[in-house]
Amino acid sequence: MPSDHMLKRPESVIRLAPTSGVFGTSQYMSDEEGFCAKVITRWYSQPNNTIPMETPQHMETARQLFPFYRRYRKRVDAGAFPAAASVLKCLYDTGRIESADALLGQG
Repeated sequence: MPSDHMLKRPESVIRLAPTSGVFGTSQYMSDEEGFCAKVITRWYSQPNNTIPMETPQHMETARQLFPFYRRYRKRVDAGAFPAAASVLKCLYDTGRIESADALLGQG
């Protein structure tokens, strides 16, 4: 479970996004608002989150994640992608889109 201190950092949105369910579906490919809402809801629903609402920085981080989501889904939808789990684990572990994007390009 992420600490309250970690949840205050905007990259915590990225770290929790793989557990939100959005990466398992193509449903949000043309719905940035729905994608961001789902990711922010996952962040907000953490049991130890004492932040009453997302900050503008948290929302911007969710928006920055959307293009990566689209690239990821295109890759997964195109066929076999054995590195898919590693890419999502990288997001969860690092909170860095750039690191996961590098894995996405390698797979």
